[in-house]
Amino acid sequence: MKGRIDEAEIAKTRSERGKLLIHPLQVPGLDAERHLLQFKPAIASREEARVQ
Repeated sequence: MKGRIDEAEIAKTRSERGKLLIHPLQVPGLDAERHLLQFKPAIASREEARVQ
């Protein structure tokens, strides 16, 4: 979970972890930005999957 979105941090995270989905959240009684970050792992090739 994240508060305000920092574009530089998001760009770095995407380059390190791959696909990133950002879901804005509304928290009752809280007057602030909140976001749920969802990381989607890269799908390994068949060759990489066999090695692991």
